[in-house]
Amino acid sequence: PVCIFSDLYFPWTVDIADELHIPRILYNLSAYMCYSIMHNLKVYRPHKQPNLDESQSFVVPGLPDEIKFKLSQLTDDLRKPDDQKTVFDELLEQVGDSEERSYGIVHDTFYELEPAYVDYYQKLKKPKCWHFGPLSHFASKIRSKELISEHNNNEIVIDWLNAQKPKSVLYVTF
Repeated sequence: PVCIFSDLYFPWTVDIADELHIPRILYNLSAYMCYSIMHNLKVYRPHKQPNLDESQSFVVPGLPDEIKFKLSQLTDDLRKPDDQKTVFDELLEQVGDSEERSYGIVHDTFYELEPAYVDYYQKLKKPKCWHFGPLSHFASKIRSKELISEHNNNEIVIDWLNAQKPKSVLYVTF
């Protein structure tokens, strides 16, 4: 293969890419705004202020816009004490490591939707970031019957696969 294009929750694929001396491109279904908020919550930790009440709002610092949350709006994962590590925490650490080691990141969004956050996030991250989409997962499911009836087989996909060098394409899904 010439590269591995894999979901962020398959961090182990970066090791395979390293072994094969090919780039790994991380696919992130989330928008830049979401990832920017999560990054800044992790770095600045405004939700960990002493004596922060469930009903009090706090600002996530450093973002292009003023984004406020209440502690009660955060997931349990963000609210738990720092010394309580979970399996999910371990996975997120692996994801973060694989993100840094990846050639780049593709986000399922488009610039016009969130230009300030695209620019902000691209300044934060060392890997190259690209955006394309949105890839509508629901639309593809809705149209699947229509597409099946239009093409009655997978001719386009089969033709493309047949045009590739032998053993150059690997499709993995779980």
